[in-house]
Amino acid sequence: MTMDETGLVAGFYEAAFDATLFPDRLRQLGEFSGGVGAILLLWNKRAGHAAWLATSGHTGPDAPDAYTRHYAALDPYRPLVETMPLGTWSTSSDLFDDGFIAKSAFFNEYLIPRGTRYMAGCRVMEEADFNAFLGIHRAPGQAPFGADELRQFEAVGRHLGRALKVYCDVTHARLGHGAALAVLDHSATPSLLVDGAARLLFANAPAEALLQADAGLGLQHGRLTTTRSVEDHRLHRLLAAATGADGRQRTGGEMAVVRTGGRPPITVLVTPIGPTTTLNNLAPVSAALVLVHDPARQLAHPSKRLRARFGLTQAETALAHALLDGKRLAEIATERGVSIETVRTQLRALFRKTGVSRQADLMRLLLAVPQQPPTA
Repeated sequence: MTMDETGLVAGFYEAAFDATLFPDRLRQLGEFSGGVGAILLLWNKRAGHAAWLATSGHTGPDAPDAYTRHYAALDPYRPLVETMPLGTWSTSSDLFDDGFIAKSAFFNEYLIPRGTRYMAGCRVMEEADFNAFLGIHRAPGQAPFGADELRQFEAVGRHLGRALKVYCDVTHARLGHGAALAVLDHSATPSLLVDGAARLLFANAPAEALLQADAGLGLQHGRLTTTRSVEDHRLHRLLAAATGADGRQRTGGEMAVVRTGGRPPITVLVTPIGPTTTLNNLAPVSAALVLVHDPARQLAHPSKRLRARFGLTQAETALAHALLDGKRLAEIATERGVSIETVRTQLRALFRKTGVSRQADLMRLLLAVPQQPPTA
């Protein structure tokens, strides 16, 4: 390995602990390979979309977003590389002739206008949910990549794959220290973390089961959706408001989602949550906590644990259960035959005894108390 290769590999291992360094390391790789730049794509296999695209900047600042939103579906190269053994390098010129390139919207609308005509690519990492692809680019006036150059890239690709594995492990470790995810993962309430564009960041096991059970909610291209378009628009407005994506102060809300087959609607509660770091993002992003109440799915709530842990009265414990079920204060008051002010007084008592000041914080705290699995 030459000194240049050694420095390049060391740089990628450094980026594993500081992901903001990846663009500069990709720029160095582009220069090392005699190209115009390089890209690093993290592909979510389960959701079937690009989780993250880092570039050396040669394709322009809008390229990652344009690829993720539109051109990933038109990319003819990535699916072919995905079928090749891990660590195998290939070139676009070997796979696509000039006739194909002339008709390809991906090349003519996305790559070539951004100064790229030839690609060398490799799948450098594979995990349960993710594949990572490394691509090196050359401009239309340059020569395609040759076999000798691909052999030279092999060592760099192996080390980059290992560096990415370190990056994933580090990111997961950071996530592991987040109380929100630890709480949600052990909760029996279907709970999801979603960003302002409705992209799913996290779902606990009950939420995963709900998404697969035709319960009115689902995933489309990795985004949370509803069956009916009118509800879909409302859900996305709630998520934008909860994450600040609409440019306003972050607020929560709730809505009902109608289901087919005469089943009762589910209630979806959306509330702001602090910045969340995931493999889908280089930096923390504003997220929304989505809690789902399915009236057909009853939980055996931990009444004794709640009363013992926080010193709650029977009425306060019942209120906590109702909130965990996603019910509104007005709905709780009607069901219990009391005034809304009585329920608000009990809610303030819950705040005082649990040491929180907001309903969203109360929900996260209550979710941390282990619940029993659903009962028939």
